[in-house]
Amino acid sequence: MEEKEKSKSITAAIEAVLFVYGEPLETKRVAKILQRDPKLRMHPNDPNKSEQEIEEIIRKSLEELHQKYLEEDRGLKLVFKDDRVQLATKKEFTPLLENFIKEEFKE
Repeated sequence: MEEKEKSKSITAAIEAVLFVYGEPLETKRVAKILQRDPKLRMHPNDPNKSEQEIEEIIRKSLEELHQKYLEEDRGLKLVFKDDRVQLATKKEFTPLLENFIKEEFKE
């Protein structure tokens, strides 16, 4: 897998993990989760990559994803607090989502 392709895969994997988890997640924990996927080749036993290097790859991928959400007209954003990150909806969609949820619970 080429480096650029691998970077896209890592970014997509991070997005999927954050979507499913739904709560703030530590960057270190994201790294550990992704290390379990052999396709991403980020194993902790890889002599070519230290734990710090893997975490740096995760941080760079998070920044790429963050920039995409800022630049594109999307309904999602990344929220960073301390060493945690969460995938969330943009505030401008709060009224829409509140109404949607109210309607869903009425039925």
